[in-house]
Amino acid sequence: MCVIQSHASASKMLAAIEQRKDCVDIILPLSVENVIQQCLNHFDYENAAILAEVLYAKERSDSTLLLYAQCLMRWGKVKATYELLKSEGYERCGMTRFIFAKCAFTLRKLEEAESALRRENSSYLNIQIHESFDESSQPFAHKLLAQVYTEIGRLEQAQAHYTLSLVGNPILFDTMKQFGQLGGDSVTKLFGALTDENEARPVKALRRYAERIARARTRILDLPRTPTKETAQPISPVHIRPTASQPGAINTVKKRRTPTSLSQPTRQSISPPRMTNKKAPNVDRAVVEFMLQLSEAVHALSFYRCEEAVQILNQTSMAFKQLSITLRLRGIVLFELRDYARCSEVLLELRRIFPSRIEGMETLSTALWQLQNQHQLSALAADLVNTNRDHAITWCVVGNSLSLQKHHEAAVEAFERAIQMDSRFGYAYSLLGHELIDLNKLNRALEAFKQAQIHSPNDYRALYGEGLVHFKNEKLEFSLAVFKKAVKINPRNVILLCQLAIVEHSLKRNAEAMEHLRRALEIDPNSIASRYHKARILFDQAQYKEAEKELNELKNLSPDEAHVFFLLGRVHRRLGDQHRAMLNFSWATEIDPRGEQNQSTVSDGPYDDDAVDQNDTDRA
Repeated sequence: MCVIQSHASASKMLAAIEQRKDCVDIILPLSVENVIQQCLNHFDYENAAILAEVLYAKERSDSTLLLYAQCLMRWGKVKATYELLKSEGYERCGMTRFIFAKCAFTLRKLEEAESALRRENSSYLNIQIHESFDESSQPFAHKLLAQVYTEIGRLEQAQAHYTLSLVGNPILFDTMKQFGQLGGDSVTKLFGALTDENEARPVKALRRYAERIARARTRILDLPRTPTKETAQPISPVHIRPTASQPGAINTVKKRRTPTSLSQPTRQSISPPRMTNKKAPNVDRAVVEFMLQLSEAVHALSFYRCEEAVQILNQTSMAFKQLSITLRLRGIVLFELRDYARCSEVLLELRRIFPSRIEGMETLSTALWQLQNQHQLSALAADLVNTNRDHAITWCVVGNSLSLQKHHEAAVEAFERAIQMDSRFGYAYSLLGHELIDLNKLNRALEAFKQAQIHSPNDYRALYGEGLVHFKNEKLEFSLAVFKKAVKINPRNVILLCQLAIVEHSLKRNAEAMEHLRRALEIDPNSIASRYHKARILFDQAQYKEAEKELNELKNLSPDEAHVFFLLGRVHRRLGDQHRAMLNFSWATEIDPRGEQNQSTVSDGPYDDDAVDQNDTDRA
């Protein structure tokens, strides 16, 4: 009986094998690689990865390994891709080498990423990307290596590799942006010479350009080193968020919330894309011209030449004015100009036209924060949580919303969640730092600002926050050095100049403080914070009449600032007018009965302090 069953089972198995062979013969006209490609084209990444794994198990070649790695990457399996390429060997093929480096960078294994991208025998001053990268891959390899060097603080080498990346492919927006944030030129300037008929000279110029960057020379073609962004105007050194402020607030205002040798480049890696005598099609020409305009706008914005950036964006053709990137850049420029109302209008229009786009919403949330528009900010946060819960920007928006509602502990949790989702999001670190200042957790705030500087090396906001922490810790010389560095990055930022003046004043350097305030008031004659501190220094120098004049003008500009009336009361006391003094002290108390404005400042005492202290002991 068992023999009969065994024979029947074997016959059934043989029949199944024959049937399978017939099926194979039917299917075989389809290439497995073609099926995998069809899966990728139709976003069926799981099936693509399974087929690629089976194919690689049968045929272990560089091409099947590359296909397998690409499938895993598109499926979002970064660690699995990294482990596959590390175990199987990525070295023989330029693309597998690049994918491995990309995985290593994502996993924060920076040394491995650098090792995969650079040629083995290249030196620290003569860094070459690996010879396995072909011409189409070189711009991306240079960009990734630049990102690695940015993160480890080798900014000159990062600049050089961004230069080479743009020379190889000059219309990649993210590369333009990151290059500009490190002080790089616009693509138009980089390639301006290529519009001449003679191409030899510009190519040589670009070679010299890359060489000089790599050798850290400061000659004609060296890269500039300054960028940054502008913002608000507080009187006290606290509560200024990473991007802007609410006009007219002195103490409560917050500022809220971007194989090639470098010393001897080869012709292949540094030469610009091949140009022919054939005229480019109109569509291509229009796209390239627009991308060059974006490059110029990004460059101007990186150096906080906001009016210039507005002019460039206004010149874009109608076909491109309503693109998401154009609207986003316009909103950021308006934000840096502290025109929060128009900024929010533009970014809300972006949200209306592209409801699924989240980029730029962190700027919108900060603009709404500055406008104290709690209703609209809460609605935006709720909407993003419903539609983009797993995005870091969403939790920055949520954090801003909670901060505006004074839920600072919850805001900290939201910003920390944003950082968990994107550990390279420099803006989130800055927002976290300012929220921690609100909670007087200064050590944690300082660490957050340090992290922000790693990921955004030339963003003044993180420096501003660090300066505030040092000031509150009474480390005035440290604070002074940091604020000077921030002002060097963004010399037209009124708030930075005002805060620098506050530190100079605290160090009894009144002449230097008045010079910084003079510069701030040249930029913005109605800066409440700058005018207040000018009056404060005049008071400390016993120039009471001048201080009285300044404060009388200031109270008309900003009638709801308790500190203005309090200081005016002190001035009247020194001038012997006790009635007016008591009247101004009373107004100050009426405006801010609980002293909330005063809680954020280390510059003034309680509103009634001067009335009690007959000797009028001044506070820095």
